[in-house]
Amino acid sequence: MSGATVVDVAEDDPAEPLSLHAARPPAAMDPADVVTAEAFARVGLMGNPSDGFFGRTVAATISNFKASVTVWPDRSPAGARGRVTLAPHPVFDAAVFANVAQASAVAAREGYSGGTRLLSACLHRLYRLLSERGVLPADAASRGFVAKWHTTIPRQVGLAGSSAILTAFVRAMLAFWGLAGRPELLEKAGLGPEGGPSFVLAVETEELGISAGLQDRVAQWWGGVVAMDFARERVEASGAGVYRPLPVAALPGLFLAYAPDPSDSGRIHAPVRQRWLEGDAVVTRGMSDIAACAAEVEGMLDGPVDDGAAMAERGHSLAELMSRNFGLRRSLFGDASLGRANLRMVEIAVETGAAAKFPGSGGAVVGVVDVVGMAAAGSLAADAVPGKGSPMSDYELAVAAGAEALRRAYAAEGFVCVMLRPTA
Repeated sequence: MSGATVVDVAEDDPAEPLSLHAARPPAAMDPADVVTAEAFARVGLMGNPSDGFFGRTVAATISNFKASVTVWPDRSPAGARGRVTLAPHPVFDAAVFANVAQASAVAAREGYSGGTRLLSACLHRLYRLLSERGVLPADAASRGFVAKWHTTIPRQVGLAGSSAILTAFVRAMLAFWGLAGRPELLEKAGLGPEGGPSFVLAVETEELGISAGLQDRVAQWWGGVVAMDFARERVEASGAGVYRPLPVAALPGLFLAYAPDPSDSGRIHAPVRQRWLEGDAVVTRGMSDIAACAAEVEGMLDGPVDDGAAMAERGHSLAELMSRNFGLRRSLFGDASLGRANLRMVEIAVETGAAAKFPGSGGAVVGVVDVVGMAAAGSLAADAVPGKGSPMSDYELAVAAGAEALRRAYAAEGFVCVMLRPTA
């Protein structure tokens, strides 16, 4: 498996390689010496996929799913000599199975890449960067450590699982080396608010050959709801866009639906990119129109509302823009590219009176619990929609009822549907 763990075991410090799957800090270790960092799943709320075409997006991180990395000092004799252990995950990096049927089942469900390769590539590039910038602590080479990772982010559903692992690992290592919370050193290293996402992207694209863009890394590095403008002039000049946080309280009720065992994620989008590179007017205009949806949402979410009826109308307006964003994407890429299961998830939302779009590359949909639209479609009682001057609690009750209707509709066709919890 690529990214396999390499452990230098000294003769005076024997170790059983398989025990790495269950690696954990020693019980006697001071908790202050153990660092744990997290990064949350990302949903593209509006504007994607124009982020890959010098467009604009609005994205949010959600606490429903996250990746975490824990790093602690290796107190063994080998650790004192600087040993580094990247502990394989017991499931995602499994190398020993009960039988061939289990090996096949795990490969089918989890794929072949694992996460240790991500940590290995990231550590290589981070060490090189900090060394070149004169920021790496002098004792880094002699401070052995163990790093382990975990994730609850579903695979292949477009929630930026790989970049979440990388972002969490960078945060953990910066904290372990005493650099977290020191903005002057982070800026010197090129790991500030703008440089951090670009570093994570470089690990994926340049070290691992993963096709990716800045949106996911910006959302996860910043956290919360972020508006992003990837204007060509700015990105080509600095390697970064213009990023602006938006208030989480401004968001209406959101949901996520996905296939528990994604197998129909559509086809490669290369033809659209090639057409764009060739200056195709249809693709260029389409991406511009998708970016305009994000600009409109950025203005819409500039501030929260404290009236239930106003929030319900905001949700209805956001739903209309989501439908427009998805329609533009569909017209550019075509149904064969998007995948039948993905299209069906959008259709279920529309049939209930809500709206949905892809949060990323496919495999899931993010949508608005549009209580106005759902009442009009008969999925929600008309009197459930908050009237003018209603408190926010009335809106929240309507969203809960709408979310339950959506959950039932998706479950009836084998999909999972959950309400989203955006992070602050």
